[in-house]
Amino acid sequence: MSERALAERFNQVVLPHLGDALALARWLTGNAADAEDVVQDACIKAHAGISGYAGGNARAWLLTIVRNTSYTWMARNRPRGMMAVGDLCDLDDMAAAHGTS
Repeated sequence: MSERALAERFNQVVLPHLGDALALARWLTGNAADAEDVVQDACIKAHAGISGYAGGNARAWLLTIVRNTSYTWMARNRPRGMMAVGDLCDLDDMAAAHGTS
């Protein structure tokens, strides 16, 4: 796949879900600045792996990368006692309460 095709695929698969990615990272890290760092790292990983994306639910694919990147980031940058673990349904409930997707 050409670089241009990969860039277009990234734009179609990842960019529409950046708001959800940031919301998840903010919820997991509890900090907006840390969430931005996590999403940036996750986007780099998503870009590197976009050629392997097999289709399906792009939001779930990206949020899985964000979740795993968040856990790795927090394990490196925070004491274990501060790690938040939850269910993605909680994120949907929070978004519904604030009127966002």
